[in-house]
Amino acid sequence: MTSLEQALASILELIEKARAAGNTLVLAALMQRKDTICAALAAPEQH
Repeated sequence: MTSLEQALASILELIEKARAAGNTLVLAALMQRKDTICAALAAPEQH
């Protein structure tokens, strides 16, 4: 697992915790981070 994949896994766990806690501000920030990591993983240089 690459460091980006590890970061994504951590972010996904934090997203679930933020959802459970109802913390919308943290959730929005984490979703933005998730999107950024997913875009980086999809970049051609990652393949």
